[in-house]
Amino acid sequence: MNNTKTVQLLSLFNKKEIKKVSKFIHSSYFNTEKKVILLFEYLLANLDRKITKTDTFSFIYGKEAFNLSRLNYLSTTLYNLLKKYISIENVLENESFYNVSVLNTLRKKNQKHLYHLEENLIIHKSAKENKLKSIDYQKNYLFEYERLNFYAEEQRTETKYIENLHFNLDAYYLIEKLKAACTSINQQKLYKTKIKQSFTALLIDYIEKTKFQKEVPLLSVYFNA
Repeated sequence: MNNTKTVQLLSLFNKKEIKKVSKFIHSSYFNTEKKVILLFEYLLANLDRKITKTDTFSFIYGKEAFNLSRLNYLSTTLYNLLKKYISIENVLENESFYNVSVLNTLRKKNQKHLYHLEENLIIHKSAKENKLKSIDYQKNYLFEYERLNFYAEEQRTETKYIENLHFNLDAYYLIEKLKAACTSINQQKLYKTKIKQSFTALLIDYIEKTKFQKEVPLLSVYFNA
C-alpha cells in the first residue's frame, strides 16, 4: 500500500498542510464518501510504517471479504481529492487568476454591476504593481481577454481592450521566448549540445527595431544577457 500514488502524494504534505487537507477531505462539499475519510485517516496514521492492502481494507470494511476493486476505487477517489486540494490552493495563491474566474462567472450570469465593481478593484490594484515577472503580463492578458468578452456586445468599435490584450500577450511571449533562448545558449555552452530554436532570430530583430524594450523593461534583462 505504501507504494501507491495516493500514499506517495499524501506523504508530501507537511504538518501545517495536513491540517488543511484534513478539513478539505472531511468537507461534505468536496467529499461525500465516509469510507474515503476512513482511508485518509488510516493512511495518515500509518505513513511511517509498512501497511498492506489487506490491512487497509479490513480497517475500512471490517470482516468483509477482501475486494481489491473497492479498495482501488477509494484510493483513486482520495488521490483525486488530494489533487483537487492542490489545485484549489494554487488558484487561491494566485489572486489574479482567482479574480478573473470571478469576473468570468459574473459575466455569464449577467451581473454587470458586480462585474464593474470587481473590474475596477483589479484595475486599481494592478496600477500599483510593478511588473517584475513575465507572469504579470500573462495575468493581464487573461484579464483583458475577459474584459474583451464582456464588452464585445456593448462596445463593438472600442479597440483598447483588444490592444491591451495584444500588448500583454506579446510581452509575455517575448519574455518567455528570450528566457528560453538564454537557457538554450547556456545548455549548449555547458554540455556542447545543439538546440533548434524557432523564431528566436526574428524576434530579436523585431525587438531591436521597435521600442518594445522601453515599454517592457523586463525584456532588457534577457535581451542583454
